[in-house]
Amino acid sequence: MDDLAAVVGCDANGYVWACYVHPEFQRKGIGRALMDVVKDYFKGKKLPFLYFDLIDGNTAAETFYWAQEWIEESRRPETPPGHTATAIRLVCRL
Repeated sequence: MDDLAAVVGCDANGYVWACYVHPEFQRKGIGRALMDVVKDYFKGKKLPFLYFDLIDGNTAAETFYWAQEWIEESRRPETPPGHTATAIRLVCRL
């Protein structure tokens, strides 16, 4: 396979805007390894926590983040065109 296996993206304030592992590579520790690198980086920058927004009902993402001790901070409605959803703000204390 010559495609991208995984990606993680975040901003300088500790907001994780993407963590995705291609289905062929899931459940092999890649996502956890990526998040460990992000956590270590921001610990070194002395940030107190990371945050991430996920859409309620994305059970795979919920399971992934909760297994790594992210906690729910808040919920808010999201209304992209033609849809209604709930965004869950998760935080990870560093």
